[in-house]
Amino acid sequence: MDPILETERLVVRRWAPDDAEVAFAIYGNPEVMRYVGTGHAHPSVEHTQAVLARVIARYAEQPGLGFWAVDEKASGRLVGGAALLPLPGDADAPPEIEVAYHLAHVAWGQGYATEIARACVRYGFERLGLKRIIGLVYPENAASRRVLEKAGLAWEGRDHYFGHELDRFACEVTTRTACASDDPIG
Repeated sequence: MDPILETERLVVRRWAPDDAEVAFAIYGNPEVMRYVGTGHAHPSVEHTQAVLARVIARYAEQPGLGFWAVDEKASGRLVGGAALLPLPGDADAPPEIEVAYHLAHVAWGQGYATEIARACVRYGFERLGLKRIIGLVYPENAASRRVLEKAGLAWEGRDHYFGHELDRFACEVTTRTACASDDPIG
């Protein structure tokens, strides 16, 4: 499967149906899911299969955007997910695009989240021509706040998303050099 993008240590690609068991090992972990979406872990492999089926179906609907699998280059193992996705919003305005990243617990503390976030921001601006990218974090998630800051996003405020009060960070194409590293995106 062709990669969406690559970094020095990671390959970002589309999810495949046969990723469900390994994805469940990540998204079924309550510790991993604490700050993802509603904060609830996937209850079963079947649930993860259904989620991946919906994600895969959306690839054709939103060219260039999506929720993708992240593999470690050295081992080839699936270590998480990354996304550039439109947020629900006002029907009269174009949707804002959110950068997101999730990692298996065993992949924490290795700088992968920052590597993914930087690469996704760069991909969004350079390959997709986006003008603005936002990141959302639970206020108490200090690690994710640091990742967004390292990716060049700046805190804008706090608002309600997905039924939670979240901090919103953003970066605009006019400040792109501050938003993304000069690392190649593959």
